[in-house]
Amino acid sequence: MLIQEGDKRTPATDLMLASILAFVAGGVNSAGYLGYRYFSANMTGNVSMASDFLAVSRSDLALGFLTIVVMFILGAFIASCLIEVGKRQLRRNIYALTLIVEAALLMLVGLFITLSARSPNGVLVVGLLSLTMGLQNAASTRISGSRVRTTHVSGVATDIGVGIAMLLGNNSSSDRLPSCCA
Repeated sequence: MLIQEGDKRTPATDLMLASILAFVAGGVNSAGYLGYRYFSANMTGNVSMASDFLAVSRSDLALGFLTIVVMFILGAFIASCLIEVGKRQLRRNIYALTLIVEAALLMLVGLFITLSARSPNGVLVVGLLSLTMGLQNAASTRISGSRVRTTHVSGVATDIGVGIAMLLGNNSSSDRLPSCCA
């Protein structure tokens, strides 16, 4: 399920990937919302909330929601860098490794919450959760040829993260990779 890319994938394989990752994203999004009242996987909700708060001159609250969106984009950027490095090293399992990084980060966030003496800052926790969702969305978008995504704005945010990674690379080939990822 995490080896074949793009047109080599079957609709059944993409459906299985979409189902599993949507379940994960739903759980992570619910945890972030129930625990801190921020969305970690719903960039549409975060952009809407930021807009609402900007409209009523609450830039302090808008900044929290925008930070979460930026963390999502950062996650997509990191995933794209990992995937490009893995492809250059001919790692067939690079998508699985990217999702393992996501799982490890989710466990670390859980440990951070559990071991904190007091309730951690919501923007920090949900920002980290959002970073993992950006990782996941970029990996699923890349492996499926953009057929597997979770939400509309999340897809756009994923494209921004992937695009930034490509823009920062050299222009000598189609496999552009930022120097920070090489």
